[in-house]
Amino acid sequence: MKHAIAIFMLLLLKPLVLDGAELKLRVQYRRPSAAALINDGRILCVANRRSGTLSLVDTEHRSVSEKHIGQQLSDVEVVPGSDRMLVTDFAGGTVVVVSHSENGLQISDRVEVAAWPESVVVNRSGKIACVASLWSRRVSILTQRKSVNGGSKRFEMLHQIDLPFAPKAAAFVGTDHVVVADCFGGRLAVVDCETGVISSEYELPVHNIRDIAVGLDGRLYLTCQRLNPKAYADYEDIHWGILIENEVLAVRPEALIAPRGKRVLSPERISLGGPGEGAGDPASIVVTSNQFVVSLAGTDEVAIVDRVGVRQSRVPVGRRPVSVIRDSEANLAYVVNSLSDSVSIVDLMDNRLVDTISLGPSPSPGPVERGEVAFFSAKLSHEHWMSCHSCHTDGHTNNGLADTLGDGDFGDAKRVPTLRGVWATGPWAWNGSQPLLHGQIQKSLRSTMRTSESTADLITDLTAYVTKLERPPSVAVARGEGPHPTVEYKGREVFESAGCSKCHNGFTSYTTDDTFDVGLSDAHGSSLFNPPSLSGISQRDRLLHDGRARSIEDVLIRFDHPSPESLSASERKTLIEFLLAL
Repeated sequence: MKHAIAIFMLLLLKPLVLDGAELKLRVQYRRPSAAALINDGRILCVANRRSGTLSLVDTEHRSVSEKHIGQQLSDVEVVPGSDRMLVTDFAGGTVVVVSHSENGLQISDRVEVAAWPESVVVNRSGKIACVASLWSRRVSILTQRKSVNGGSKRFEMLHQIDLPFAPKAAAFVGTDHVVVADCFGGRLAVVDCETGVISSEYELPVHNIRDIAVGLDGRLYLTCQRLNPKAYADYEDIHWGILIENEVLAVRPEALIAPRGKRVLSPERISLGGPGEGAGDPASIVVTSNQFVVSLAGTDEVAIVDRVGVRQSRVPVGRRPVSVIRDSEANLAYVVNSLSDSVSIVDLMDNRLVDTISLGPSPSPGPVERGEVAFFSAKLSHEHWMSCHSCHTDGHTNNGLADTLGDGDFGDAKRVPTLRGVWATGPWAWNGSQPLLHGQIQKSLRSTMRTSESTADLITDLTAYVTKLERPPSVAVARGEGPHPTVEYKGREVFESAGCSKCHNGFTSYTTDDTFDVGLSDAHGSSLFNPPSLSGISQRDRLLHDGRARSIEDVLIRFDHPSPESLSASERKTLIEFLLAL
């Protein structure tokens, strides 16, 4: 038996050959995030977020090789009319320009973009690319120009545009406009790539916009979720899809590009799943002439849906399918399974799983890795409607309101808090009723997700994962625009003199382990709240317990917190600059 295991491990570690490039597959977590087909569909190129490698899958022979090209690869996009790909390096803050030939992968350039690039899209001509950067809340518009010596074209920065939200998904509308979606909430911005300005903004009553696909009819199809603040987190409202809905939205491009300023759209809605069969966490979407192919990242399935949403079938794939790529004939779909480090191949004609290809050997999972799987699994919730990620997007917040038993009763929805850095912000719940983090996690599983599984091992694993979630950088720091030391010093002085540190102590992650009367009552008349941490507050788009404030300015000026007579206008300005840099 020992000899058999040894031989098996040698086979796993055996160098694989692809187009003459011999590369060894290491034992590591890859956490693939996106993929693209190249060489007329013969090679599937997979971007790996955790390992910083590109995996090359031979779609005919099902062999795999990989090459290390960055730190945390978040997306990959083919440049039309060329042999090049653009790969975003999330931690490296660059776009890596890669080509593939018979000599293997070649890196031709690295283009610096706004920090924390999450995704990249290229227009049909291949001349303009848009890079959406998460924590810096920016998009970088790149254009191709010939080098000085007349050589091959290079991508260079054309514009860098600040956004009012943290972006993720994006799609071109025509050749010079790009629609960018909020990673956490439901906001959209249309950017004019030629002028480098935001031509219009919109807000949808949804969150978790994971992908935007352009259909053959020209419409944009968005995968998202919808949290109802008036619903209760009980079995009935979960069962009927009243608490949270998983859906696809169809938007006509002419409704977006028209310069009508900021307004709310009313797109067509196509529901995924139904009573008894939730469709937790729709992620990637592919649109064909007669159907949608949607990866359900929370249920580990691919949903194949007809264009009116009536007929739906499911195909089980790997853990957390985050990206779907179809071949040119729309017969096969390649599904990237982030938490399985694998690619599943689905036959779209017969709606069945054809094969699953491992991207390489992985280590044995520990508590953090097991907790990560649990965090993103909608299978833990009643009828698979939602996961922890559904409200705490990527460990952060969807900025929405949820009526749970977190405060002990129904009838008053509270803002969903971020979990990034949450380990240092006890006690937990808005009323501070949970002295231990694992107790709060257990309560959320039982009374919000209504799980039938809440074992001690599961709680331990989830706690291990959540405590590893890092706080996001402030928007100012992510943009390299931190406050001048003098401003920071004066801001801290105002923070102390105004009594802010009484509730938000800088030595305890800008919070305290007590409840305070802030002069704002909930629907039950309670005005005692556990103060949230102020660290990374610039990355939250709703503030106060009921989300009534949309900014720090709202809190300090519109809602007079703290009391209006305690700060002058100049002191408030200084304090705002200080808080935005935390």
